[in-house]
Amino acid sequence: MSLSICIKLSTYLLVLATVLGGCRDRLAEEVEQKIAGSETLSRIDQICQEFPKPKSFELEKKRIYGNSTTSGINCQYIAHLPFEEVRTFYQNPRLLEDYSFGTEDDAQPLITEISFRRDEVSINIENHPPSGIVNIGCSVALK
Repeated sequence: MSLSICIKLSTYLLVLATVLGGCRDRLAEEVEQKIAGSETLSRIDQICQEFPKPKSFELEKKRIYGNSTTSGINCQYIAHLPFEEVRTFYQNPRLLEDYSFGTEDDAQPLITEISFRRDEVSINIENHPPSGIVNIGCSVALK
């Protein structure tokens, strides 16, 4: 491959990465605007943000979901630690004094779930082993 083709390809890839990064930022801004404009989503977001997380968790994405019966926010984190350590973190009773434990389910071969509740908000922690991605979904049932 000639040097000029390599330079053009590198420039194209740099521009593409910049555009895609800008799209991600715009989508994140749109999600935050929708949350700010909704009393229900603002309450869910507050509880989801206050929910304890290991220090190593790095927020990757935040999305809004819902239908006619449920409204929620899903936060996707890069855990930077094995899920067994995440599970141990959430077994500390002092850490979760404001939350009631729901269930823990690892019967499915590719999904591990732990659920909690605070007030009217359900909090579901989900991992798809061996992935280092942990999803924390916070939702309420709509009246």
